[in-house]
Amino acid sequence: MGDEVAGINRAFLAAGARTVVASLWTVDDEVGAILMRRFYENLRAGMSKAKALQAAQTAIRADHPSPYDWANFVLNGDPGAEILP
Repeated sequence: MGDEVAGINRAFLAAGARTVVASLWTVDDEVGAILMRRFYENLRAGMSKAKALQAAQTAIRADHPSPYDWANFVLNGDPGAEILP
């Protein structure tokens, strides 16, 4: 159980993706969409990929405190670098 996530991540990375953000379990569509929107907003603001995901998860926790809603997203591969202004 759980090998599917590792397998799909490995497949994307082997195919040339530098980074994969994946969900470890099924998540509510609305909560997942909000989290991913915040993740990409954070990237555009210059955060590293790892910090952008962490900040998105932290923001989601305010309205959705259950770890079931935010803790399932993981980042594999290149965590990126901060882009300083």
